[in-house]
This record gives sequence, structure tokens and C-alpha cells, in this order.
Amino acid sequence: MKQLLRPALLLATAALTLGASPPQDWNRTVTRTAQQSNVLGNPAAKVKLTTWVSYTCPSCARFEQESDAGIKLKYIRSGKVSVEIRHFVRDPVDLTVAMLTNCGSKDKFPLNHSAFMRSQPVWIQTMARSSKAQQARWSTGDLPPAPAPLPTISGSSRSWQRAAMTGWRSTAA
Repeated sequence: MKQLLRPALLLATAALTLGASPPQDWNRTVTRTAQQSNVLGNPAAKVKLTTWVSYTCPSCARFEQESDAGIKLKYIRSGKVSVEIRHFVRDPVDLTVAMLTNCGSKDKFPLNHSAFMRSQPVWIQTMARSSKAQQARWSTGDLPPAPAPLPTISGSSRSWQRAAMTGWRSTAA
């Protein structure tokens, strides 16, 4: 009797699981916000983690290397937590890398972001070896016309992005 019961239970279990769909993997969901940052995971998650990332910051790269897999596997995948990645532009190289990570569709952002953060020790050496004259050329040259009106401290994030893209810097009030 036991010999017949076991195959019957296995067959019943298999039949029940065939129709069940696997749980959604929220790691595959990327949402671009109005501020042009990227949210990884369930945009309606109860817990929202916001990270400000500078691609030329060694601590930011270390955080990515040490915590990315754990956060994605344990928290984002289930849909309970989403992570918003915002760019913190400190220099022209940061701006360039931030723009490159956003190349292509929004779904390419996580891999682009991860590739730059994980390979930072390699490409940052090229930047570190550049001469002062080379570094000076990164932030000089003709700028497009200034946006009108000039952004203010109470301006929208979009205004600040335009200001950063055209080279405007904030001034003390």
C-alpha cells in the first residue's frame, strides 16, 4: 500500500505545481523617476532605500561590491524593498560615467551601473595617472547657453540637472 501511495502523492504534487507560476523576481524591474534616477525593484515596495552614488568614490564602489548581491537576493527580489540609485556628480568624470550608465533602455541601467562600479579600481587608475593639463581640459571649453531662468535652491531637481549638465555651479546665498 505504501508503495502505491508515494507515487500517487508525487504525481498529485507535480500536477498542482504545474499550474502555479513562479513568484515575480523584482530584480528585473527598473523604473526611471521624474528626476531621472533609477528604481530597482517593486516601485510600490513598503521599504524604499535611496542611495546617492558617485562613480569616482572608492567607498561607493566598495559598497556596491560588498552589498549588491545580498540586497538584491534578500530584499529586492521579494518586492518588499526597492532601491533608488541617484547620481552624486562630484567631477566631470562622474558626470560622464553617470551619462554612460543611462545609455540604452532603462532595463540596461543595473548592468551598466554594476559594470562601472565593479571595474572602478581599473578605470579610475587611468584618471589618476592623467596630467594636471589633461584634468583641466575635462571641465573647460565652450558651454551651451545658460538655461533661463537660472536654477535656484528651491528649483526642481530637473533644473538642477540642467544646471549640472551646462556647467552651472551653485553660489552662496
